[in-house]
Amino acid sequence: MKFTCTKTNFNNGINIALKAVPGKTTMPILECVVIEAKGDMVKLTTNDMQLGIETKIPAEIEQDGIILVNAKMISEISGRSEAFRRSISRPSRSSARRGFRGRLQGRC
Repeated sequence: MKFTCTKTNFNNGINIALKAVPGKTTMPILECVVIEAKGDMVKLTTNDMQLGIETKIPAEIEQDGIILVNAKMISEISGRSEAFRRSISRPSRSSARRGFRGRLQGRC
């Protein structure tokens, strides 16, 4: 998976999706956001077992894919950077089996 989008669009999408992430939970999976890049949109999905939020943001998709990431962590990392655009990538499935080496990279 690899896509590029503006910082504003990505941060707005994450902030909307964060509304369904519970503060404390016994199920760590609920603390994550599903990021799916397909076509010309990135879909961000969260769920707290009572409320589910799905938001889409426009992006330049270089490679389709899907990944599950801790929602608060990705929000903090993205919010700290001052770059105008976000480029997010994940290694292919074969290399993902050896461990996640995803990267959030800002580009001006």
